Amino acid sequence: MKFVRTLLAVAAACLCLAAFGEEAPRDQAPAFEEIIVLGHPLSGEGLAQPAEVLAGEELERKIAGNIGATIAREPGIHNSSFGAAVGRPVIHGLAGARVRIMEDRIDSMDVAVTSGDHAVTVEPSIADRVEILKGSGTLLYGSGAIGGIVDVHTGRVPHGLEKGLNGKLNLSASDNGDATSGAFRLDGAAGGFAWHLDGFSRKADDYEIPGFAESAALHALEEAEEEHDDHDEDDHDEEEEHHEEEEEEAVEGLMAGSALDLKGGAAGFSFVGERGFIGMSVSKLDSEYGIPGGAHDHGGHGHGEEDEDHEGEEEEDHEGDDHEEEEEHGAEGDPVIDLRQTRLDFEAALSDPLPGFSSLNLRLGLNDYQHDEIEPSGEIGTSFE
Repeated sequence: MKFVRTLLAVAAACLCLAAFGEEAPRDQAPAFEEIIVLGHPLSGEGLAQPAEVLAGEELERKIAGNIGATIAREPGIHNSSFGAAVGRPVIHGLAGARVRIMEDRIDSMDVAVTSGDHAVTVEPSIADRVEILKGSGTLLYGSGAIGGIVDVHTGRVPHGLEKGLNGKLNLSASDNGDATSGAFRLDGAAGGFAWHLDGFSRKADDYEIPGFAESAALHALEEAEEEHDDHDEDDHDEEEEHHEEEEEEAVEGLMAGSALDLKGGAAGFSFVGERGFIGMSVSKLDSEYGIPGGAHDHGGHGHGEEDEDHEGEEEEDHEGDDHEEEEEHGAEGDPVIDLRQTRLDFEAALSDPLPGFSSLNLRLGLNDYQHDEIEPSGEIGTSFE
């Protein structure tokens, strides 16, 4: 009973204090403890933390023939495709130079931003992970890349020592165009020496489609444009005859210019210590692919002019030679892009190099790039070096 009386006395005292105590003003906001959150923009390996990362099994499931198709299923991202060999990502409606493609934190060093049918030289099938940065953080990479950053980490310059021998193998095939694709990579270490080796190959013929590639409406539009541009009646008759020949030679059920033949590989090594590493890699890429629709067929009437200049005894033989040359580059004489790249990458990192500095990083890339656009006649129409 004494314990109960004590509890009742305490409760009564609390009620008295609450009833006669001073009431706090209603217009006064309650006080909260201040919390300060700091984020360092230079943390981690890159300049900023990526918004999205594809790695491991998720990356393996989404790997496609080009980087645009590989990340096309991510939120806000689409693929700007130009056949099976070419694909650049479109991020939130921005593409081209507004989206920067990188390989191991520096530029891919190709000419893909200059035209929609130029391939990106980054190979997603041998990547460790793909980092996608969107939003205001892209400004850390320059004012031009406001659409986004896509950084493909290949691991060609090892940063650490692997335990044992690690590798992966990817093989695929398709009955459309008899397409085949294969890629492998190996990573290992011995003592303080780490090494990397990878290779890939992809080959396909023109893929199959229902009917003809060009509709009757498009043929009619092309004829109208030719009639508008012709000023000489004789030249006009000659071009009409050539156009009729092209219609007869058009192949049904195939997309001309969609074939590709791509192969490449890389070898790299690093010396790894307790405070850092230093290493380099050499990679090579050879690619030959068609351009569907003949977008770069600048010399579309060149063979017609040649026929006019060589009218006479050897006209039939000349037309036969031209037809054989066109068949080498596509069913309807589509242009072909021949791309070659040899790249040397160097990277080094050191922890606590000097008093007041936590780390020192060096990244260098040297590039030998050549890109020829071969017209149906076999001549090089445009060349990048």
